Amino acid sequence: MLKVLFIDDEPIIREGLCSIIDWKEHGYRIIGTAKNGKEGLQYIQKLKPDVVFVDIKMPGLSGIEMVAQAKQMGSSARFVVLSGYSDFTYAQELIRLGIESYLLKPVDEEELIPLIVNLKMKCLIDRKIDTQLGQYEKIKEYQEWKDILHGNMERVEQTLRISYENEPIIMASFDSLLFDDWEIVQYKIDQSDFIETKIITLENQMCILFITDNIDAALTSLKVMKKTITNHVGVEIKAQFIDRTITLNKLPFGFEQLQLLQNYSYCFDDKTIVKESLIKKPVNKYILSEKLASMICRTLEFEDYHQLDLYFTEIQTYYQTNMLKKEKIRADWLDFIKLIISKLKKNHPEISLPANETLVEMIYQSVSLEALLKMTKQELLKLSSTVNGFVCTSGNTIERITQYVEQYHYKDLSLKVIAELFKYNRSYIGKKFKQSTGDYFHVYLDKVRLEKAKELLKIPDMKVYQVSEKVGYSNNDYFYKKFKKYTGVSPKEYQKQQLNKELTV
Repeated sequence: MLKVLFIDDEPIIREGLCSIIDWKEHGYRIIGTAKNGKEGLQYIQKLKPDVVFVDIKMPGLSGIEMVAQAKQMGSSARFVVLSGYSDFTYAQELIRLGIESYLLKPVDEEELIPLIVNLKMKCLIDRKIDTQLGQYEKIKEYQEWKDILHGNMERVEQTLRISYENEPIIMASFDSLLFDDWEIVQYKIDQSDFIETKIITLENQMCILFITDNIDAALTSLKVMKKTITNHVGVEIKAQFIDRTITLNKLPFGFEQLQLLQNYSYCFDDKTIVKESLIKKPVNKYILSEKLASMICRTLEFEDYHQLDLYFTEIQTYYQTNMLKKEKIRADWLDFIKLIISKLKKNHPEISLPANETLVEMIYQSVSLEALLKMTKQELLKLSSTVNGFVCTSGNTIERITQYVEQYHYKDLSLKVIAELFKYNRSYIGKKFKQSTGDYFHVYLDKVRLEKAKELLKIPDMKVYQVSEKVGYSNNDYFYKKFKKYTGVSPKEYQKQQLNKELTV
């Protein structure tokens, strides 16, 4: 329906215009009446009517003056002027202002109806043209934002550059690989009450530009958007966020950062919004070593599932801290799992191993690091049910025991505990151990612990009491005496010596 407004200083005329015909039947909705030109201008500005009937002579602001001011304010309404008498001078002025028609009072129904039918046709044509122009401008602006993100600033018109060159912009994005109906999602977002936002779909990302310098407000809007999308598609969708402002000419670099963050998103679960501030240079050394593979094997053999969880948490933290790309993680992980499995097979030739194709499929189908680690752990636990590290042959008993001591030196170990774990007579296993290693069990255990302590003391921030506890000595004084007897210096002196060596190097 078209919106119609009546402006006249005579109440009887306003009431007559409202009731002279059934306006709804002719496609109009009366949105109000005004008693003078000043009030009429306010209504025009606020209600944005399609058609306005206005008295030519009113106290204060005349009809002609009001129409002129309304036009200056940008009103696109079509005006019909009412007058009690015909005047050629007025008619000339009305033509100059672009008035649609000039009706004499009292208004005649037979004259009014053809006029409003004609006005309706003109308004609908205007709307169609405005819609088409609006769509064209929208598509044109959308393409210009695309060009900006791709670094093609020379294709962008001066109007957009001038409008946004000094505006702070905060960038974000969503992955778009899970579904195709981005238009529906974009419509839902457009209907929400967000800060000024530009949404551009590129490749496999939906790029969000928040025109604001308020990072918290932008992040809040992004979270609401994420929830809207999640509710629509039924699954969590990954999101990336550059938590700083960017200028218009830096948007191509920002878009590259978003693509980088998208690649890093693999390291995090779908609920996490991956922020640019998370990207750091690698700070941890490579941990997927043969030593770690051996330790994981032992947790499986000795059914230490708590320690297995700790190792996997350490691996997840390593990847998240170093922000490695998905392809690198998958390739490294495939090699690492093969290493673990080969070690298990070496110690337990009888076990049945998963095919290489199964491992590859498992790794490359995992949509996130979390899913990858979970599936791997499940696969390893299946294997652990077929191995038992405490079951030995006559030829590998001592090797098994030394592996256990190497792994669990920090526990409350003794020859009695070992004999019970491996189901041997304590006296028998003690003699066998001495024959094989050249040391009594307690002496061998001390050596392992003290060598581990030497490694830990190379860490500058590590306290002596912390080292004592980590290697299995609950009494700090006892550890001090043992260490000094073994190395010739106190733990603190040894730590200082190692620090000086590092500085010299």
